[in-house]
Amino acid sequence: MALKDLVKPKDTLAEKMIEETITGLVHLDEDLGLVLFTPEATPLPNRQKVLVYLVALQAWRFLARRFASGAGRDEIVEHTRMGREEVRRALNSLETDRLVARQSFGRYFVCEPALPIAKAEIDATRKAFGIK
Repeated sequence: MALKDLVKPKDTLAEKMIEETITGLVHLDEDLGLVLFTPEATPLPNRQKVLVYLVALQAWRFLARRFASGAGRDEIVEHTRMGREEVRRALNSLETDRLVARQSFGRYFVCEPALPIAKAEIDATRKAFGIK
């Protein structure tokens, strides 16, 4: 086996990481382009709920390119069912830690190089809260 055989395409690695991160926490409605939280996601702290939601949006690039891979603050409020202030604080925290970025027109998205850190944070939260 040559070393080049060990190299996986970047998209393949991102897709696998996204899948592992959101499995069991959300369902994806491919008809409507919605990210729906499962009951298992209920105990997640606000920061992780926002992070899970934004990671889940990245899945659309692999499933149905017609849906956005980022969201504005109001969309995040609506879909996470969190208050505006909680979402603002979570986004500020995630942005400070460089896990999410904000485009000039106010949409937030998970930076692909941050996916491993996002996954590790969500995995640690799953463990702490006993979420499989």
